[in-house]
Amino acid sequence: MTKLLYIVIDGLGDLPIPELQNRTPLEVAQTPNLDSLAANGKLGLMYTVERGIAPESDVAVMSILGYDPAMYYTGRGPLEAYGAGLRLRDGDLALRCNFATIDSEGRIVDRRVGRNLTILEANELSRSINSEIRLNTVPSEFEFANTIGHRAVLIIKRIGGLLSGNITNTDPAYTRLKGFGAAEPKLGVETYIEECKPMDDSYESKISAELVNEFTKKTISLLNNHPVNLGRRAVGKLEANVILSRDAGSRLPNLFNINQKYSIDFAWLVEITAKASPIPLSIDCNRLDMFRVGLKAYRDAVGDSQVLINSTNAEDSKLIPLMEMASEYKASIIGVVMDERGSPQDVDRRLELGAKIFGAAIDAGLSTDQIFLDPIAMPLKFMQEQAKNVLNAIQQMTMLSDPPPHISVGLSNISSKATERKLINRTFMVMAMAVGLDAAILDVCDEEMRNAIATAELVMGHEIYSDGYLKAYRQRGAASSAAQA
Repeated sequence: MTKLLYIVIDGLGDLPIPELQNRTPLEVAQTPNLDSLAANGKLGLMYTVERGIAPESDVAVMSILGYDPAMYYTGRGPLEAYGAGLRLRDGDLALRCNFATIDSEGRIVDRRVGRNLTILEANELSRSINSEIRLNTVPSEFEFANTIGHRAVLIIKRIGGLLSGNITNTDPAYTRLKGFGAAEPKLGVETYIEECKPMDDSYESKISAELVNEFTKKTISLLNNHPVNLGRRAVGKLEANVILSRDAGSRLPNLFNINQKYSIDFAWLVEITAKASPIPLSIDCNRLDMFRVGLKAYRDAVGDSQVLINSTNAEDSKLIPLMEMASEYKASIIGVVMDERGSPQDVDRRLELGAKIFGAAIDAGLSTDQIFLDPIAMPLKFMQEQAKNVLNAIQQMTMLSDPPPHISVGLSNISSKATERKLINRTFMVMAMAVGLDAAILDVCDEEMRNAIATAELVMGHEIYSDGYLKAYRQRGAASSAAQA
């Protein structure tokens, strides 16, 4: 059987921009790898649902993976609930939600609260919603859970009865076409939160819509003067004062096992990638048991070559078993300094979590050269003060031992949603290197980034000066890649 590696670059399409002579960013970008794939692969177009429907990503991805949405799709809400680890029974109502901002007239100002709602803020708002709101339309209970940033999930359970996902959205940016969630672009038009309505004549749909409307009204009242929003208001940030909901569903989809049907699994993916790659792999997965599967497949494919586990955090339930695996498979590991409370906002908490991860790694028998600590870079545009905190944390993490652990960051986080992304990335990279950063996830195709790193290495005395130092730096990188191949 021929096996294919299926790569979906979600969101690659864009709109023409006047500053780029009405070309899209993709048209302007240098894309040698994509160009090579296009030249050597097979090209075509597909409608993931049908012509004229611009589906949301959940519908499109389901179709791309071989599940007919008309047969399997039951709404985004159930998928979001499952992804958040919430229990959903058939007949429970699940909805995808956003924390959003409305003005005093109910007009939507921002559907995503400026994209700068922190996990700590969202946690606090969710706690208040769950503890202070009760639904009275019919005997029922609910669970509201924030996930990432402004995103959240709502499950409503009717006591002694069923609910229906056949209801409309309160979020005006999305509609439902033939049962599927679809974008509803309303550029330049003022939008208001919409009333949830039943889409059929059943009692279950009617009650479901009424429950959603009751939840929406009560959360607006609760959130309006919530301490989190008062704090955001005081510093000029948008308030998370409304919950928008969409894409309801009342049961999980009954999907066939894609691994069994197509004879693929995680071990196969690791194996073929390891054999094709000239450099060590970084293995990542959202299931602990699959890390062991991936590590074993890697060792079976290439022996005891270097491998990196990406990543653990300071939660004991994840930290301890992954450190044991790292020791067993002689793997290096990235430790992201966060725990069940989320990403820390201050230097001291970053150091506390970093020290915990470092200590667990040493106790498991790892050397300092196998330990990478990630202090979590945050978007400069929305959390400007965090850049200094990250730099301070990097400097202090290098004092955990002698020699110190490696310090790494996901560099693109610092420039998220900013205009001068490459310039911000390069500048922060050099500043971070000066205080101890020695690893990063970054754009290796950015020649100016490579030049900035080479120059920083020179200025810090890690390289001997020569007029041709940039050429020497590039030649050494090419030689290293060839040797690893």
